[in-house]
Order: sequence, then C-alpha cells, then structure tokens
Amino acid sequence: MKKEIIIKLPKDAEDILVYKELSLDNGDSILITVRENTFGEDATEEQSEPKVFFCYHDRVRKRFNPYDYSCIETTSNHYMRLHPITPEQKVLYIASRSLDVLLGQLVSNKVMGFIRVHASFAVNYNCIEDYWRGRLVVKGMRTAVPVAEQYKEELEKHICIIKYDEEASTK
Repeated sequence: MKKEIIIKLPKDAEDILVYKELSLDNGDSILITVRENTFGEDATEEQSEPKVFFCYHDRVRKRFNPYDYSCIETTSNHYMRLHPITPEQKVLYIASRSLDVLLGQLVSNKVMGFIRVHASFAVNYNCIEDYWRGRLVVKGMRTAVPVAEQYKEELEKHICIIKYDEEASTK
C-alpha cells in the first residue's frame, strides 16, 4: 500500500524545519516530524527564546543560523568555511582554532545535527542527499565530501539504507 504525506508550509515559514525521520513499524508506518526551528534549542517553559548566533566575518560581526549551512570545512589558514544549503546565501568564513572547537561550541549551545566525517569536514546530516563509496553528496556542495574511515561508523548511525527485496516485490 502506497502512503503519501503532503506537508504544506507558507512561503514565509523560514523558522520551520521539516525532518523526514522514517520509522518503519511492522512494515507500513512512516513518521514525519515537523517542528519549529529554535536555532538548536528545544523551547521549554524556562527557555522559550531561541539562541542567536554571531560570528566575525571579514572583521564584521554577522548574525547567522547554523541550520542554514550544510557543511563546515576547514581551510589551511585556520578558518572554517560554512557552505550554505541554498545558493542565494554566501559562503561564510569564520575564525576558529579548529573544527573540534567549533563543533564543541555548537554542541554546547545545543545545535545538534552536525557530524564529523573527515579531518577537514563536518556535515549537517539533515542535508545528506546520498552516501556512496565513502563519499557524501550534501546539499549546497559542488563536490562530494569524503568520509574518513575513522568517522564511518558514527556516520552510519545516522544513515538508514532500506534495501530492495526482489522476492517480496513479486508477491
């Protein structure tokens, strides 16, 4: 039985994120989660305001939303290059001592979803479009992102590949 779920959001709904978390229970149920984007924090009664993130970009303080970026890449001069999901946005360069430091700052501010996949790359796993032969196709990236062997196991916890069963399809 084919099931279709259509979620329509208004054009001005920039603060809404849609997560396609598929949960297969007994082979025929799918769970789609839609929640308000709180910039990485779950809104609670004590903390109903989202975090606002700033960084220095070209010596100017710039406000940014980490969830607008699909990939963080280190450069040779200790800058982090944040690749945007949409081509309308510009690549953001921020100074940081290391990718670990930047990821630590994001996690300490409850920004979840970025996962280290290489010594030079971390990706927003909600932006992964394909994973094949040790490479990730990520929204907003022109080239595939390599996956280092040491990060492969952690990455695969966030990826579910449902295999085609030819025998079941003929029944």
